[in-house]
Amino acid sequence: MLLSIALPLPTKTDFHSVAAENFYQKLQSLSNTIISLQYKPDKFLTFKVQEANFGSIVREGNKTIAIQCQIRGTTYTFTHEHLDQMSKRELNDLLNQLGIDSL
Repeated sequence: MLLSIALPLPTKTDFHSVAAENFYQKLQSLSNTIISLQYKPDKFLTFKVQEANFGSIVREGNKTIAIQCQIRGTTYTFTHEHLDQMSKRELNDLLNQLGIDSL
């Protein structure tokens, strides 16, 4: 008696499965937070957190005085006055996006 078993062919390789899962996890981890604030008396700034990059903390001595980052190719400096306009969630999302642990 001859026994034959037909195994179904996989539709995706393990590699593609893992790559797709990693892609979707990365996509879900991106912040969709939008921040709007009065940047200057005559300038209102609205941006998606994921647009911010190249972040750094600006210090004067041991004191943090601002956060600096690029948004759409323009460098912005956010002082405490700007940061106070943001909710805790907005600020945390921005700091996470910029790779800044804490102020």
